[in-house]
Amino acid sequence: MDLQIKIENGKFSVGLFDKRDSFNFTIVRMPHKCSNLPSSIFYSAIGAETLRIAKASNNSVSFSSSVRPLVHRMNSQGANENKLKSVLKKFFNSHNVYFKDIANDVEDLFSLIF
Repeated sequence: MDLQIKIENGKFSVGLFDKRDSFNFTIVRMPHKCSNLPSSIFYSAIGAETLRIAKASNNSVSFSSSVRPLVHRMNSQGANENKLKSVLKKFFNSHNVYFKDIANDVEDLFSLIF
């Protein structure tokens, strides 16, 4: 993981660069829901990863380009969208300072993610 910094229209655009995205094979990055861990940890890991992405992004485009693949992966690994939205809402409300450049409210956040 690293930061990807670009200058677009005279402004810095900061997002994540993950070299694992460049490989031509899939990499297991997060646990599967049916693995031997509590469901709450599975969803909290997704929330924490989303928060990490928000901290490293300074705009909605950078955030969305990193978090959408995460959510897609986690859905394919057994995540329930309603439970996922509940966790993301809690993370957004608890850590809204990190989302201020990305989304104005939870609905804005969801429109970027889903």
